[in-house]
Amino acid sequence: MQEITYYLAAGDGIPFFKPDIALTVLFWLVFGVALFILSRVWKPILKSLDEREKKIKSAIDNAEQVEKQLAEAKETSSKTTSEAYRQANEIIEKAKEKSRQEAEKILTQAKEEAEKIKTNAQKSIEQQKNQVQKELEKKSIELAIGIAEKIIDEKLDIEKEKSFIEKILLKN
Repeated sequence: MQEITYYLAAGDGIPFFKPDIALTVLFWLVFGVALFILSRVWKPILKSLDEREKKIKSAIDNAEQVEKQLAEAKETSSKTTSEAYRQANEIIEKAKEKSRQEAEKILTQAKEEAEKIKTNAQKSIEQQKNQVQKELEKKSIELAIGIAEKIIDEKLDIEKEKSFIEKILLKN
C-alpha cells in the first residue's frame, strides 16, 4: 500500500498502467501457452460436451419413445380389457338365453307329459266307469231275473209281488 501511495505522491501514476516490456512479453508468452494448451484440450472438451449433449438428447428421445409406448400399451390394454368384458358379457347373455330356452323346453315337456298323464287318467276313469256301469247293468239284470224267478215261483198276487220286490230291492 505504501508503494501505491509513493507512486501517487511522486506523480508517476499507478504502476499498473505503466508498460513494462518484460511483463508484457511474459504475459503474451503465458497467454500463448494457455491458448496452445486450450486449443489442444478445447477440442476434446467440446467433443466430450457434444457427446454428452447427444447422449442426453438420445436419453430424452428414448424416454419420450418409452412414454409413447407405455401410453400405447395402456390404450391397448384398456381396449383388450374392454373387449374381454364385452365378450364375457356376451357369453353370459348367451348362457342365460340358452338356459331360458332349456327351461322353456323342460317346462313344455313337463306340460306335455302332464297332459298325457291327465288324458290317460281320464281314459282310465272313463273305462272304469263304463266297466262299473256294465257290471251294474249285469247285476241289475241278474237281480231282475232273480226277482222274476221268485215271483213266478211263488205266484203271488200283485200286492204281494210289489211288497216282495220292495223287500228284495231294499236288501240289495
